[in-house]
Amino acid sequence: MVAYGPVFGETSHRCPSSPHSPGFHPMDAASPVDGQRLVFSEFDQSQLGRYMLEQSDVLVFILGADGLIRYANPVVQQRLGLEPKDLVGLDFFAALSTGVESARLARLVKAKTPLLPAHARIELRGPRGAAHSFFCTASFSPEGQGREIVLMARPAGEISSRTLLAEDSAALALFQNAPHAIFLHEPALGRVLQANTLALNLACCELQDLLGRDMQELLPFLSPLSLEAATAGQGIDTSLRARSGRLTPVSVTTSRVELDGRVRFLSFVRDLSVERRAETERMASEARFKMALDRLMDGFCLLAPRRDGAGEIEDFRFSYANPAAREALLIPAGETDRATLSGVFAASTARSLRDVFATVMRSGRDVNFDRIRLEQPARAAVFALHVCKHGEGVAISLRDETERAGYEQALAGKERSLSALLAHLPVGVFYVDLGAPQSPILNQSAMDLLGSGPETLDYRTCGRGLLADLAGNPLPDEQLPFNRLLRHPSAYRNDGLQLIRPGHSPVRLDIAVSPLRDESGRLAAMVAVFNDITRRVALEAQLSQSQRMQALGTLAGGIAHDFNNVAQAISGSLELAKRSLDSGHSAYGNICAAQKAASRVTSLTAQLLSASKQRLEAAQTADAAPLIEETAMLLRGTIDKRIEVVVEVARDCWPAVLEPGRLQQSLLNLALNARDAIEGNGVIAIKARNVTFTRDSAELHLECEPGDYVAIAVSDTGVGMPPEIMARIFEPFFSTKPVGKGSGLGLSVVYANMRQVGGWVGVASGRQGTTFTLYFRRGQGSVQRQEREEGPPEPAGTRGGHEHILIVDDEPEILEIAGEILTDTGYRVETAQDGVGALERLRRQPDIDLVLLDLTMPRMNGADAIKAIREESLAPCVVAMSGFASGLDTDDLIKLGADAFLPKPYSLSQLTRVVREQLDLHPRRKA
Repeated sequence: MVAYGPVFGETSHRCPSSPHSPGFHPMDAASPVDGQRLVFSEFDQSQLGRYMLEQSDVLVFILGADGLIRYANPVVQQRLGLEPKDLVGLDFFAALSTGVESARLARLVKAKTPLLPAHARIELRGPRGAAHSFFCTASFSPEGQGREIVLMARPAGEISSRTLLAEDSAALALFQNAPHAIFLHEPALGRVLQANTLALNLACCELQDLLGRDMQELLPFLSPLSLEAATAGQGIDTSLRARSGRLTPVSVTTSRVELDGRVRFLSFVRDLSVERRAETERMASEARFKMALDRLMDGFCLLAPRRDGAGEIEDFRFSYANPAAREALLIPAGETDRATLSGVFAASTARSLRDVFATVMRSGRDVNFDRIRLEQPARAAVFALHVCKHGEGVAISLRDETERAGYEQALAGKERSLSALLAHLPVGVFYVDLGAPQSPILNQSAMDLLGSGPETLDYRTCGRGLLADLAGNPLPDEQLPFNRLLRHPSAYRNDGLQLIRPGHSPVRLDIAVSPLRDESGRLAAMVAVFNDITRRVALEAQLSQSQRMQALGTLAGGIAHDFNNVAQAISGSLELAKRSLDSGHSAYGNICAAQKAASRVTSLTAQLLSASKQRLEAAQTADAAPLIEETAMLLRGTIDKRIEVVVEVARDCWPAVLEPGRLQQSLLNLALNARDAIEGNGVIAIKARNVTFTRDSAELHLECEPGDYVAIAVSDTGVGMPPEIMARIFEPFFSTKPVGKGSGLGLSVVYANMRQVGGWVGVASGRQGTTFTLYFRRGQGSVQRQEREEGPPEPAGTRGGHEHILIVDDEPEILEIAGEILTDTGYRVETAQDGVGALERLRRQPDIDLVLLDLTMPRMNGADAIKAIREESLAPCVVAMSGFASGLDTDDLIKLGADAFLPKPYSLSQLTRVVREQLDLHPRRKA
């Protein structure tokens, strides 16, 4: 199919009449018109087409888009002497056409410019190289038909001798179907003589309405002077006024022609409205695109290659960079056109990017980097980078990921830390996402407690068969941790549960379950925390026991103080009475019996003092083995022969920090309790061994610190104790024995004895018997030999004296008895009932040689009184007395300022001996 005709505009005005009328289109009879283009079929199918192409005296060439000749009509042979068939395949512009206009036309044709010049003067060469001048018109065939170009040429010398438009049917066809509006008018802006279809459409009128009107009306803004410029080949942009008054932007180019000896103007008017709209839209689109690029948060750049002399890419320069790219790449504003890869990046990075960009240009394939580290002179940054081919260069989009990478790295570090924290938490954590309940998260502690991992655990059955209340009753399914939360979706906590697994000891648990909600408030996940509080419960029980013991011990100590004061008055009175009687007196035996009863009271108060944690003797490093053997020998001789006493002491048993007397007292108390628990035949075993507590194992015992200990265990094969009895065994006066069979102080004394030397007591009991274990700290240094201390024989009489003595006590009976005894031995005695009275008496009587001072008194206690005596130097010697503080260390007394300590109750001989000894040690200096 061959076609040619106007490319732009619409052919809405058609006024065919006769073949000789101005409106006649010579191809109307042969070709249908589609409203835009005139189309005719193959040459042999149209008689009129054959007439126009072969019978016309106009040279007709049909060229391909590449400028090669596809057809030439016979007129070519007549005009140029060339065979048309020999021209097919030749480059029209290289083989035939010459001249400036020809070269311009060739460039426009080969560039496929849609707006070809309507009229050009070209030179065509004949067979011998002779050049002939022709006027040529050109137009494109329709789209989709191979984009052929139709050239029609007429000798230039013939144009002035005949009317171009009226007489030549082919020229008329070209005139009517030209791609631009054409007006034939008188010189300057004179009357319109003829107009083609596009001109009528542009003016919005019929031909008869247009003919005779001045061009000045159509082109009101075009002056004759401007028309001269348009005649010189320069296009003038102006506006054309249609009949309706509408102005259309146009470009006007005018040519002078001579018709019938008269000068006429052909004005080629090109409608610029579509072009202007397209340009406006293009500019608006570019502006919108640039605005979008400028507002992008991601960087966007265009880069063009810079080549060396050999054509190799040596660098890339930036042709565009949006603000985000300039900020990310540190390109100053206004410096984009001068920026290059080698200038923006470090040398190694620039080379790598250059190679990547060159590869993209060659392959046409995009390259994407999720994370790439790019070195710049001022910094190193991490970018997300996408590279694609763009024209003769590349386009890149980039995003600075440095901060995000830092955040992600920090987040990853926190996740690792949280994972490590979760893994090492001492509590079990069970997390379930209700969106993915098949993949719960458990830490190691939770898996250890529950005995399985996340692959086998279902949150709905978590704890089934394992969790029980404190009575050992298994929890029903609706009370399991997560099921309870689903039924009542609020956080809860339960510390009254235990975990029971076959082959393991029960574990006391504190379970806290919490809901986790999403943004809408719906339950999204749940987390349960399982805290093993077995140790804590045991320690709390031990602490409670210790606090009860401390409170009861304080009470017992106060009672002991009162007992000792009473015992002192009784024993002192009895001794005075006994002195006044002969041994044969009837009352002498009664007095001796009363003294024995007073001695029993003294023994009871000694146990009360032990229970009140008053230390009687300093602990020392000693070997426990001989003390254990000695105690066992005593037991074998005193208890029922059916009970066997067994001793096992490890050969490498360490020396221990202990007080020998208190150790034996504790062993005797424990052994006697064991005897009472055995019915008939049985065994009491006393065993000693070394034991070391680590930090973890020491946490099980309130009083224990990590280190080495000597453990002495006293076990029996008796009936054991129930838990409710074990909880109270160390309380003073608590006893399960019948009334009159025990004081309830034995185990309290054991507990207090161990606390005094820095040790502690452990107890375990069951159906097979009970074991008490005494833990003594391992001793350091040499072992001291233990020798039984025997007090000096009570002298028949103690030497008295003449010194001045002040006795201070709040008990009148004690003042009276002590004063009488000391007076009988020759001393001058003064008395006072509290510390305030003592200081007043000492200030009035500075010759007092010794002060006997009770430590527990109203108004001013003994400690404050001693301090005041020493500060004022009121007496050379002070002897402290107490029925409560008999456990004070000698160092404590020295710090108080006392020279000696006399515990209550004391015998009269003890009193006179201590007084005499201290007077001899601290004589008053003569003035």
